[in-house]
Amino acid sequence: MEADFAAAWQKLGSRATKLERELTAASSMRPSEIYKLLQRAGGAATLLLGMRTTQRTALDRIRNYLTRYLPVAAEAGGDPELTTRMLNARPKRTPPPGPDPVLLVTGGAEAQAKDSH
Repeated sequence: MEADFAAAWQKLGSRATKLERELTAASSMRPSEIYKLLQRAGGAATLLLGMRTTQRTALDRIRNYLTRYLPVAAEAGGDPELTTRMLNARPKRTPPPGPDPVLLVTGGAEAQAKDSH
């Protein structure tokens, strides 16, 4: 048992290097793909890579995994299909608020009256 444990830790560096290649190989990966890749790699390899990588892409993807994707997956309750949909969902943009309706009706007279005092 201890020999297997030691062998796994000795291979950790090579696993992290392989993980770095996979993270930086594709220019655009969907969040669900990054989640599945890092989930499969395990926590030790992910953290080791996060500490020693010089690749900005890999570092950003690991940071997003830890800060965004894991909480979303926890919210999904362990359902892989729901996790994938939630990770790949794009938030709807709300249009910027229009002009103040009071200023449209009064023609800005209130704002001009306040400025003159």
